Amino acid sequence: MQTFDIESLGELVYASGISGSGSVAVIVPLYNYEAFIVECLQSVVDQTLEAISVVIIDDASTDDGLKLTETFLRNHAHRFASARIVRHALNQGLSTARNSGIAWSAEPLLFMLDADNRIRPPALERLCEAIEVDGADFAYSQLFIFGDQTDIGCADIWHLDRLRHGNTIDAMALIRRDALARAGGYVALADNHGWEDYDLWCRFFTLDMRGVFLPELLCEHRHHAGSMLHTRTNQHQAELTAEMMLRYPEIFHRQALVSAREDDWSIALPLAYAPPSDPIPSDPTPTDPTRNEASAPSRRIAVVVHMFAEELTGEIFTYLNNIPFDFDVYVSTHNEAKAAVIEAHRGLLRGNLEIRVMPRQGRDIAPRLVGFRDVFPRYDYVLLLHSKVSAHAEELRDWRAFLLDQLVGSPEIVRSIFTIFEDAPEVGAIAPQHFEFVRQWLGWGENYPLCRALAARFGVELKVNGFLDYPSGAMLWMRTDALRPFAEANLSLDDFTLDTAEIQIDGTMAHAIERMFFIAAEQAGYAWVKVAIPEWYDYRETIRRVADSDDLRAFVETRGRIVRRTSAPGSDPDNARQEPAGTAEP
Repeated sequence: MQTFDIESLGELVYASGISGSGSVAVIVPLYNYEAFIVECLQSVVDQTLEAISVVIIDDASTDDGLKLTETFLRNHAHRFASARIVRHALNQGLSTARNSGIAWSAEPLLFMLDADNRIRPPALERLCEAIEVDGADFAYSQLFIFGDQTDIGCADIWHLDRLRHGNTIDAMALIRRDALARAGGYVALADNHGWEDYDLWCRFFTLDMRGVFLPELLCEHRHHAGSMLHTRTNQHQAELTAEMMLRYPEIFHRQALVSAREDDWSIALPLAYAPPSDPIPSDPTPTDPTRNEASAPSRRIAVVVHMFAEELTGEIFTYLNNIPFDFDVYVSTHNEAKAAVIEAHRGLLRGNLEIRVMPRQGRDIAPRLVGFRDVFPRYDYVLLLHSKVSAHAEELRDWRAFLLDQLVGSPEIVRSIFTIFEDAPEVGAIAPQHFEFVRQWLGWGENYPLCRALAARFGVELKVNGFLDYPSGAMLWMRTDALRPFAEANLSLDDFTLDTAEIQIDGTMAHAIERMFFIAAEQAGYAWVKVAIPEWYDYRETIRRVADSDDLRAFVETRGRIVRRTSAPGSDPDNARQEPAGTAEP
């Protein structure tokens, strides 16, 4: 709540009943609306809800509105649990008048009602039911517009897209007192020209609070030439819009800084310098507890696959045999019939196989990160895969092959990846460069609130306009230690929604986590790189063939930690090297 000295603003000129004794307090700012205030208050008297308090803030009116209000409240004192009239010594504007009303009330639920509007008899009772049943921070209804014109309002469900495209939620809303306190009350925008309610809703969104919409005509908005909307707000819409965009970039500028392909660098595979035949000692019995830990560095490899499309089991298992080291395979699916199909392909694998049946929840992410959380500590490296079928766009039909080729397309590819891990131990994640068709979708999408909440569990503060990169498609190699922030965040299946739709292309926790893999690696203390087989790309100028391990480390130093910067590496004045080492792919 904005703080101010209530005594300095005005004085209590009428009081009845015990403040706080109602279930709802109706807050009515009043300024020169003697023609409408009695009609407004009569609509409160006519409510079906029993225990109602009312607080009228006369904002230094110059007409007879105050006298009419006091007479009305005295005549209807029996109807209200409590009633207060506070008169400001000087006109403070609508935002401060509402805050004053909040301060002079004590009820847990507050309804904002302007003196020229009115509410239909069941309004408060229906809104109370909605807010309690839903658990939302505020409840609002559709508007009936009356007066100079008759119409229906444009209120709609509580959703980012609605907030972003305009002020569709009227000030007439039932709001929890603690939500208003958390948000800091109302603020005045652009010299008190209006939109203080729009500002509040946007602030609620940034604080992860939410409203519930009742598609009923419960509140009535008066359309008249003397309203603040017509005399001031509509005349200053450009200034108000500019201020809102500055105040809430996470709503109006939700585009992360994502590198264009001309500044999006990756390492060419296979490596230009020949990796040794076995760059890391493999462990012939990864799960054998009797092995001698001191005899050689342990490089235990797990492959974790979510197999929604069980018909792709043979294809994926065939790819896995390109791994030239020992490995174990862990596969999740969501019913026994699919598990049986996967089991039938066991003979295709060189590695050990474990199959787990899990709830159809959290798409391919929850089964891998939550369902196999107990597996990761037993291994040093993990390959995260899934049976990707992108049925919503014909242009994505090759995306799965594109990803698999660049992760396990041949023994040389896999040896190159592990050479990167071995020669640059600071690297914790290696992912394919982006599939060209998906570049148009890179960014937060509808996932920023979920990403921000998850980052907070990591101990990271995300910037909505900061630089972002991530393994689009959610397939990558990682050191298991780079997954540590996910474990420390204590993710559970309860964090994920049930997969009720065949195609969910955005806005789920699974899509949010896809954007968090590199951030998790960085938070665990690692860098990350992207790799590319040149033949998969038409544009190759930013695919670099590193000449040796020194060039590799220079590339990682230049390009390996950029998610938490505020600008793309190429525009970072503190970055001495503007291009990574090596030579461009012809």
